[in-house]
Amino acid sequence: MSVETAGVVRIGRVIRADRQRVWDAWTRPEQMMRWSCPVPGGLKGVTCDLRVGGAFEIRMVIDGAPHTAFGTYREVEEPGRLVYTWDWREAQWNAGKDPRPSEGESLQDATDRAVKGVEALLQKYPGKNIVIVTHSDICAGLAGHAAVTPFPQRYKRHGPGLGAVIEIQIGPQGKWELK
Repeated sequence: MSVETAGVVRIGRVIRADRQRVWDAWTRPEQMMRWSCPVPGGLKGVTCDLRVGGAFEIRMVIDGAPHTAFGTYREVEEPGRLVYTWDWREAQWNAGKDPRPSEGESLQDATDRAVKGVEALLQKYPGKNIVIVTHSDICAGLAGHAAVTPFPQRYKRHGPGLGAVIEIQIGPQGKWELK
């Protein structure tokens, strides 16, 4: 035993399977959708940019709560080697962090961009109702902006769930209010 392996327990099991089928199960979103969530029907979506530096995201709902696994691919050598980072987005937010993929924008960046977009639409169409259709992360970010909720707590407090509608009213002085 070396210093690097002290305290490490490895449990392994050999499963007879074609190497390419295993690779596909770990790298193709339509295959990942079949097994990536421990709760039947809990998996809501998988995205995968399979290249070194590319990102993946696995979105699921377990016991009514959102859980999003995400990471970045470090090594991609089909069909034998796949190395990636792994973290839970909600755990990062609860710790007061906004995870940023190695390439791309964090949820805070996307929310800031969405707020600017909404404000630009309000200037272009004063006095008009504006409907924005977006995914729940941005919706939670916008709702949190309206409610002046600290960013890391926005998804937990304002995550709308699937198919939900959030109404935000923006007054004449530009004050955002969650309805």
